[in-house]
Amino acid sequence: MRLAVVLQVPVIPLILFSVSLVAAITFYLAYRSLAKNLFNKVLLWTIFYVFVNSFYAFSVEVFYPAEPWKNKIAPFILMYGPILYFGIVALRDRVLPPWKVFLHAIPFIAFSVLFLALMFGAIKNSEEVHDTVYKQLYRIGPLSFLGYTLYSVFSSRKIFGRFRDKLLMFVFGRVFLLFLATIIMILSFSGQVAHNPNAVYLLRIIVYACMLIFILMIFNYTFNRLLKRSAMTTPYDDNRQEERENVKYERSPLTHVQLLAYQKRLVAIVEDEKLFLDTSLSLSSLANQLKIPNHHLTQVFNMQLKQTFYQFINGCRVNYACQLLEDQKLDMNLEELAEKSGFNAKVSFNRQFKQIKGCTPSEYRDRIRA
Repeated sequence: MRLAVVLQVPVIPLILFSVSLVAAITFYLAYRSLAKNLFNKVLLWTIFYVFVNSFYAFSVEVFYPAEPWKNKIAPFILMYGPILYFGIVALRDRVLPPWKVFLHAIPFIAFSVLFLALMFGAIKNSEEVHDTVYKQLYRIGPLSFLGYTLYSVFSSRKIFGRFRDKLLMFVFGRVFLLFLATIIMILSFSGQVAHNPNAVYLLRIIVYACMLIFILMIFNYTFNRLLKRSAMTTPYDDNRQEERENVKYERSPLTHVQLLAYQKRLVAIVEDEKLFLDTSLSLSSLANQLKIPNHHLTQVFNMQLKQTFYQFINGCRVNYACQLLEDQKLDMNLEELAEKSGFNAKVSFNRQFKQIKGCTPSEYRDRIRA
């Protein structure tokens, strides 16, 4: 009885319309607020692709309900694996030359040409042709999902220590691709499920609901980045709050030997794993990684390093930015340089750079390349 009620309500069109709406809003926010570095460009194209996919599927559901093949053999699924790959490459500071993008998009392009030929009558439009294309598409799809997911797992082990704010999107993306592969294999090898319209309908609801969750995650990431950039443009330094909380440690139970050991662990983990590139890094998250209490870590900064947490981390970020500026092979604008160095905004980056180095990033670059 409940299933019959669900089938009478246009659940799938509602979900697809929601995905399209959230994707459109997210694209606008991301385009206006995110730095134009490689990862964010990949993110923008991902949002746009999800919008096109969901809006197309919504249009077919609403305007062509008698022609489900237009959704069934649409080749959108073939680009989600490459998109995951492009995101990992972007996080690893690699370049994405056009030939490499084209290479990974070949299956999608081939099936798109075939699909358009069917749509416009260049190829005989029949159920037999639909079934043939469907079988080939849904054999290649799971292989693509599994291959790119495995690549993502084995190639990004050390990346997300620096980019924990992006971790949830990638983890869900992997799970989503594996889930899609499982559903496709069930539909391909289980005749009972494939020929049961209620089961297929429920599986489609689940798939589109996952797509909605995924785009909501991207929206949350984009919105949080926007809030951080706004906060970083205020005229107050980040380290003022911690400076107000500084205390005297003359009666501390920690010995000098213990403080020195903590200091060595701190410097080693921050520099070796480049934790300072994580824009969401905080005193608490760093203390958790070091497995020491927050107040002990604060004591290390004050008594051993003679700096606050933010002064130390910003110093690491500025030194890393100098390394990037000294690399003659790299050519990036200041906004991209700021984000690559762990800063949320160019304004904060310029302010900290000048405070530490005595000149602006542009002046530093001109000086070393003169």
